[in-house]
Amino acid sequence: MKSEEAIREQVRLAHSGGWQVALHAIGDRAVEVTLDAIEAVMGQEAGRFRPRIEHAGVLRPDLIHRIRRLGAVVVTQLRFVFESGDGYRQALGK
Repeated sequence: MKSEEAIREQVRLAHSGGWQVALHAIGDRAVEVTLDAIEAVMGQEAGRFRPRIEHAGVLRPDLIHRIRRLGAVVVTQLRFVFESGDGYRQALGK
């Protein structure tokens, strides 16, 4: 993973260039870093720009609330649950 500062700079460059920002992030730490970057660059108006989080799997409840508050768009792949769901359950519990 790139450093948090580099990720934030990539988000800033894409956003200032008029692109819809989309980041791949799986797991709570990756999603947290992604949300930090989105919030730092777009602030509380992030929802206007519809930043995307690709995958966004295995999250703590506070991150789900933060995604909603910022208005980020989650793009899930249900195939992950189908292919890896039992492994997730073994590793993380119910």
